[in-house]
Amino acid sequence: MSIKYVIVEDEPLAAERLNDLILKQKPTWNLGSVIPSVRKAVAELESLECDLLFLDIHLSDGNSFFIFEHIRPKMPIIFITAYDQYALKAFQLNSIDYLLKPVSEKDMTRALDKFDQRILHNDGEPDWKKLLQDLKPNYKDRFMVSTGERIKSLSVDDISFFFAQGKHDLPPKLRTVLVLN
Repeated sequence: MSIKYVIVEDEPLAAERLNDLILKQKPTWNLGSVIPSVRKAVAELESLECDLLFLDIHLSDGNSFFIFEHIRPKMPIIFITAYDQYALKAFQLNSIDYLLKPVSEKDMTRALDKFDQRILHNDGEPDWKKLLQDLKPNYKDRFMVSTGERIKSLSVDDISFFFAQGKHDLPPKLRTVLVLN
């Protein structure tokens, strides 16, 4: 099955890298076009025939959510951005996944697998629990800190906050001060 996709990205190198990632996993897919701005996306997306949209959120002429105030793309969307604060808003739209830059091969595989499942199996209603679980950030649960000449592993439950003082005039070992519970 040949899939036609569109990339909305204002940085040519980022669009090229994204296209390479896609074609590495889906060599039979076809790139329809690369749209470099919100303005052009509003003008072109409604009339474009494609199966999947890869959409950067921050473009040179604004936030791509502005697009959805003017048109309602029919195709599923994979959001690709450097910002995690828009994830919930993205899933209110016709989104398959929300990938943070730089996109890894593993993340792209997961997103394309979700697309394949939706298209090939057409499950209808998404698995909301799984989608929310996939959105959950992967935070560290321990930090390694130096105390004098020793390195100690601390659980995040034992750390109240991080504090940096004199960042540029202290040696790296002394830059971060931890306050423990």
